[in-house]
Amino acid sequence: MSNPAHLVKRRSSRDLKPVSSTKLEMLELRSRLVPESGLESEYGATNAAFEEPAALKLEAEGAESPTQEPERESWDNKLQFLLATIGYAVGLGSVWRFPYLTQRNGGGAFLIPFFIMLFILGIPVFYLELAVGQRLRKGAIGVWNQVSPYLGGIGMASCFVSLNVALYYNTIIAWCLYYMFHASSPTEYFWYRQTLDISEDVNSPEAFNWHICSCLVVAWVLTYLCMAKGIASSGKVVYVTATFPYVVLFIFFVRGMLLDGMQDGLRHLFTPDLPQGMFSRRSEHHGRAIVPASANVSDDDSLDDDDDVADPDFLPQRHHDPETPGPSDAPPTTKGKRARPSLQMMEAQSSEDEDVEEDKDEEEEGGISRPPASKKAKRPTTKKVPARPTTWQKVDVSYPALPAFEHPAPLYVRSPQQYFFTFFSEQMVRHIAYQTNLYATQKDVNTTFSTTDDEIVNFVAVLLYMGVMEAPSLEDYWSMKLRVPQVAEVMSSKRFRLLRRTLHFNDNSRAGRFFKIRPLFSFINTSFQSVPQTSKQSIDEVMVGYKGKTAGNLRQYIRNKPDKWGFKLFSRASEDGFVHDMVLYQGKTTLQSHGVTMTSAEEAMGVTSQIVAALVSTMNLSSTTVVFADNYFTSLELVRYLQGKGCRYTGTARDNRIGKPPLKSVKDMEKKSVPRGSIDYVTSDDGILAVRWKDNKRDNAFKMLTDPVVWLEAGTQIFFSFGLGFGGLIAFSSYNPPNNNVFRDAVAIGLLNAGTAMFASIVVFSVLGFKAHNTHNKCLHQRELELNASLASYMGVSGGVTTAAPEVTVPPEVYNRIFRQLRVCDLDEELANSSSGTGLAFIVFTEAINQFPAAPFWSVLFFLMLFTLGIDSEFGTLEGVITSIVDLKLFPNLRKEILTGIICIICCLLSMVFAHGAGNYLFILFDDFSGNLPLLIIALSECIGIAWVYGLRRFCDDIEMMTGKRPHWYWMFCWKYLSPFTMIVILVASIIKTLMDGAGYQAWDAEAAMVVTKLWPHWAWGLICVLVLVSALWLPGVAIAKFFGINVIPPEEAAWFPVADMREMHHVKPHKVTELERTLFAMHPDGSEGFCLRSPPYEDEETPVTAIGELEDPWKATIRSSQESRGGTRSAEEP
Repeated sequence: MSNPAHLVKRRSSRDLKPVSSTKLEMLELRSRLVPESGLESEYGATNAAFEEPAALKLEAEGAESPTQEPERESWDNKLQFLLATIGYAVGLGSVWRFPYLTQRNGGGAFLIPFFIMLFILGIPVFYLELAVGQRLRKGAIGVWNQVSPYLGGIGMASCFVSLNVALYYNTIIAWCLYYMFHASSPTEYFWYRQTLDISEDVNSPEAFNWHICSCLVVAWVLTYLCMAKGIASSGKVVYVTATFPYVVLFIFFVRGMLLDGMQDGLRHLFTPDLPQGMFSRRSEHHGRAIVPASANVSDDDSLDDDDDVADPDFLPQRHHDPETPGPSDAPPTTKGKRARPSLQMMEAQSSEDEDVEEDKDEEEEGGISRPPASKKAKRPTTKKVPARPTTWQKVDVSYPALPAFEHPAPLYVRSPQQYFFTFFSEQMVRHIAYQTNLYATQKDVNTTFSTTDDEIVNFVAVLLYMGVMEAPSLEDYWSMKLRVPQVAEVMSSKRFRLLRRTLHFNDNSRAGRFFKIRPLFSFINTSFQSVPQTSKQSIDEVMVGYKGKTAGNLRQYIRNKPDKWGFKLFSRASEDGFVHDMVLYQGKTTLQSHGVTMTSAEEAMGVTSQIVAALVSTMNLSSTTVVFADNYFTSLELVRYLQGKGCRYTGTARDNRIGKPPLKSVKDMEKKSVPRGSIDYVTSDDGILAVRWKDNKRDNAFKMLTDPVVWLEAGTQIFFSFGLGFGGLIAFSSYNPPNNNVFRDAVAIGLLNAGTAMFASIVVFSVLGFKAHNTHNKCLHQRELELNASLASYMGVSGGVTTAAPEVTVPPEVYNRIFRQLRVCDLDEELANSSSGTGLAFIVFTEAINQFPAAPFWSVLFFLMLFTLGIDSEFGTLEGVITSIVDLKLFPNLRKEILTGIICIICCLLSMVFAHGAGNYLFILFDDFSGNLPLLIIALSECIGIAWVYGLRRFCDDIEMMTGKRPHWYWMFCWKYLSPFTMIVILVASIIKTLMDGAGYQAWDAEAAMVVTKLWPHWAWGLICVLVLVSALWLPGVAIAKFFGINVIPPEEAAWFPVADMREMHHVKPHKVTELERTLFAMHPDGSEGFCLRSPPYEDEETPVTAIGELEDPWKATIRSSQESRGGTRSAEEP
């Protein structure tokens, strides 16, 4: 500034109270920093608010006026600063890394560690950097050298990291520019062979890529043009580059919500991506059999998490089939072996529930279910035959293996009418028509209402259609604007409503629970039982959702069901999900209402076991039949009963229902010394096997939060998505007015950054869901063609099997052989193939966009968004370097435009290492190692430098002086303890993880046309060490040199700051240390602060407060303080 001690008093129409000239000056700082005339200031000039007018000069009291201080730039307005900071913080990682991390680390549960890390690491360090930059008004090197000459290495390290990152970050911008002109070529081959012309490994550079070279030159030229005049030019550019990505994301969001398969992508995003086999297992014969594979994974909605049915194909084994591991063979988790079911009863890992817990979730016999808040009546007790004693031994049992999935299928696809009449027979339709006419007559003897069988069929068809094609209201199906021909042309609205009022299934003169729908239920149940059944049958509760209130006590409530209110029934289903039998729940009269008579053996069992017995009675039992159920049904009596019927049983169980077998306790199994996959088993004297095991993998989304890797990735994502440690935030905030509210900016930008990442995840996975949906449909179509061709070949028919072919059943062995040869179509696997980083942006997402109509337009729009995201972050990264060099006055006579050009030319030449065949491998190396560890060390040093060297009390005094409010103790706690501890944990965990897992890169195998993983060669590890040490060594190097009296960083004058005026404007008074600060932060009234340097005490407003930039050398102050203490000059106020 030409004369920074002179401020402008603007005219205002508001009435101001008479105040001193100093207050008028500082109150004006609250105004916008733009000229009143609206003209833009030239580069190098200060804002007009700080210019010296000829008409009026006001002297700032207590502020020194340097005679030849160069004028410092400033933002034209607050919006420029916000847009520049948002554009810098919201980078490419929010679009192509955060969605992948969220899906991989627990889906929606990942947001818990993400937001925790946001508030203990992201926002606190973000707040610290903005406050330091605004107070000292310099770049990173000048800031930390002024805080303490021993901390000047922090700024130097930030500059070198920024240069390393800027080199490869502009390579991404170059790729985006190249893809804008090749938007219709999204394949993996095009990315590796055409775009990158990639070599086979990092040791083979091969040919130079002139396409990428030219794009790199264009990218650096654009970067220079936007930054040539500092914030005077980049401040204008951010109006476009910072807002354009949000416009594009919103456009893609609207487009994505209208795509087929969108819901699949969002489900995959927010559903935890647990290890393969936790919730589902791949079948040898069909795509994906959704069967829980662990007793810990709960599918039961009325019990705790240990109530699930176990998949028989994947239970721990205790027989010695040569193809199946047993007790003396490999453990049950051995890969590549399919476990054969041999268990008749399985105990859950944590099933130590007592009868009281059982009653807590089960419905009462003879009463209705109530919400959890309501009080339940005492369960009526029934006399049971005493169970015979059971002897448990540690021996193996063996049972024959179950047959493969056998479900005979017709040779041709039936028409919808044929499927309809399979379940709605003519007899049932005739019965409904008769009962409806009977009810209409009973209601009104003089009625002329009469319906026919055909009309009932049409009515049911209309109901089914309405269930699929829902309308906002019933009238819309017949309205003029929204008329649906499939409904309106079949039946009039008046007739439909009349039938709906009079429809009946039973004689209204009879009474009984569910009597009105019992004939319909019986007809449908009989039809279900006629469908061929598989040997594996599962029994569980089902809720038929019903929100009405007219059902009385027939409506049930189960807290964990998707439909919590409705009608409860028990069902038996095959492994393909087809329901074969159902029993409506009717309290204590459930079985009697269904006409089921109990034998003495069945009456000795519990009510839930009786339900299983009733459902099993309609099965065709054989030695290969297995029934699965959870611990809601399992008991020893049930297992023995089914054993006597020749039926095998597998299910989770409760200790109190199976006689507490002598197994390891849950407490022992949960010990860390017990590895996952460990089992303990015993066998009863009649061949019932009980097993308790510790799951081999995580089984719950929220249990994934106990994995340190999830927290490590959340903290790493937060840290790097904010751009902490680069020095760019310090440079941006140094151009702010002295009274800017940095706290409000830090919180607002931090939350916006996190919100942008979540919004981008929804956009990305909605589009990926569309791509997976299309790919899955194509796979199903090809699968159908393969099946048609195989069946035609079996029948000897040329041209394939048609719907006109006679209905002939294929033998099961032929059908199974054909089915095993078909391709597997798995929607979840297709979604799981989405990668992160460049693979997501340039391969997967681009391929999805190219399936849109007008694909080139959408592709160009997407890469323009990536371009703006990248170049915004490039501004902040380079600004930290340029600002530091300018503030150091290393080249005092060099204009900033020329300095920026020289830096861009040097960086452009160095970035050519990414433009040859192995350039992408070097890009991966730079991306993985040039910034990660050094930035963690830099940010850790920043927190230590402020909280432990400079002192929290002084820092909070400075913030209070700038904003008028003192930071909350939580932020002080983060700066001094929580954030440094978190960064140390992340740093150590990252190093350990790298050493244990090793480090490699994805290379393109041209012969196999696929990506393979290779390890870094020895010379690459040497380059990694150079990239890390060239930044990190500045931290101890500068401090050691200063200790020996060598100034690596030349000293510079402190920037002007109106300390006294700011204190007067905000009415800042000397802060009195509170009891909390004394206890938590070791602050003392004399100015000392734990291990921090001592700040001079002050008792009244006349004594100036020592602030950043006014301190003596802190380490000399420490030495002087210790000498005074040894010399007996200790202050009487010191504790």
